[in-house]
Amino acid sequence: DPAGADEDLDVVALATVADCVPLVGENRRLVRAGLEALAGTRRPGLRALMRVAKIDPGALDARGIGFRLAPRINAAGRMHRADAGLELLLTEDEARADAVAAELDAWNVERRHTETHILFAAEAQVAETGDAPAYVLAGEGWHPGVIGIVASRIAERHHRPCVMLALDGAEATGSGRSIPA
Repeated sequence: DPAGADEDLDVVALATVADCVPLVGENRRLVRAGLEALAGTRRPGLRALMRVAKIDPGALDARGIGFRLAPRINAAGRMHRADAGLELLLTEDEARADAVAAELDAWNVERRHTETHILFAAEAQVAETGDAPAYVLAGEGWHPGVIGIVASRIAERHHRPCVMLALDGAEATGSGRSIPA
């Protein structure tokens, strides 16, 4: 029933911004309406997420979603269990919502720490390699859920394509990012 679609505008705004969809045309209108819906959302998980992110629901904007809410949800899949974000959105239990939001917040702190550690190691490899048309960087024990973020940072910072490999013995998980050209 299209009339019930308005009930999900809070999630539409969150998903649209978190997925880095350009905020033009209908997407812009949906996010604007979704921000209003988020300000008064009845979803316990979204209210709990805004509390742990220290966001005033009435002052929430697209930047707040992109840099405060979405990273916490994404950290779940990157660091531990992707279904935590879904559980957060679906739970109707306030206590469970608080617990899951706290988990996501802790995982986001862990993700940032892990990302910084890998970025320093990757930058050391870039410095050792010197100027190159592209970088292929590898490290034992690098977290495979974070190497894509680091590859993006290296590509942006050095304006070169970057492939990152998280080594685990004889196996590796890779992620690459390129530049506009």
